[in-house]
Amino acid sequence: MPVLLDEIHYLIEEYGRRFIITWSSARKLKYGAANLLGGRALTRHLFPLVSCEIPGFDLERILNYGSIPSIYSSPEPYEDLESYVGTYLKEEIQAEGLVRKLEHFSRFLNLAALCDTEMLNFSNIAGDLGLPSKTVKEYFRILEDTLVGSLLEAYTKSAKRKAISTAKFYLFDIGVSNILAGRQQITPKTELFGKAFEHFLFLEIKAFLHYSRDRRKLTFWRSKSGYEVDFLIGDDVAIEAKGTESVSAKHTKGIRALSEDIKLKRKIIVSLDPNKRDFDDICVYPYKEFLKDLWAHKL
Repeated sequence: MPVLLDEIHYLIEEYGRRFIITWSSARKLKYGAANLLGGRALTRHLFPLVSCEIPGFDLERILNYGSIPSIYSSPEPYEDLESYVGTYLKEEIQAEGLVRKLEHFSRFLNLAALCDTEMLNFSNIAGDLGLPSKTVKEYFRILEDTLVGSLLEAYTKSAKRKAISTAKFYLFDIGVSNILAGRQQITPKTELFGKAFEHFLFLEIKAFLHYSRDRRKLTFWRSKSGYEVDFLIGDDVAIEAKGTESVSAKHTKGIRALSEDIKLKRKIIVSLDPNKRDFDDICVYPYKEFLKDLWAHKL
């Protein structure tokens, strides 16, 4: 009931009351002329569980079923995910009147999940769905406004190597993405494992920056010649996700190419390697050690 915000505003102004207010209909509030308590309230987002909130977390379980609290601990995570996707992601969005034809949006959700970690091409997606590009762009905007997905913008400040400006897209939970994309079992040493591992690190870094109130922008970089770095924090921390147990020189090419253009303070490759080691000035981190240092503010 957005009208309650007017009463809360009054109680803050007249009596100095303090409130914790939660809601899920972010888009309805944003575009519904609601009183958003400008200057009187701080906005905080809650994410699915992150690694430091799960003692002895199981990477493969997260890469398959995600980390929505009730689903991570469920004895039947796949069935619970199917129920969640069917009742919330589709029916709730339809109930709020955000899309006119649910069947079109349902097909779009499936395709959006397949686009996870990939650069977006609205024209190609629109062609596959038989919808106008304008509609596809609006659907992606709905996913952002309802906090179901995030666009990762491209870093374009590099001068020597011309950068691509197209954004990438990530859904808010890996398990939800797997259900929508029809992925069954994700196992190590496969291409899908690498994509899911990248998705996992994106969600961890994004949550860390928000929870720690770090205002540096999270981006990715890709040159027109094909060099790529998965994540950039601000202008000086480059992070690559590699789902391999043995990082080699070939895995360092993207970071080395970017470092020719901008001065990087930290160059990091996160992998399944058993031990932390260095390739010259590039640090190869075992993923557990990286996550531990990330949440301890040591990066």
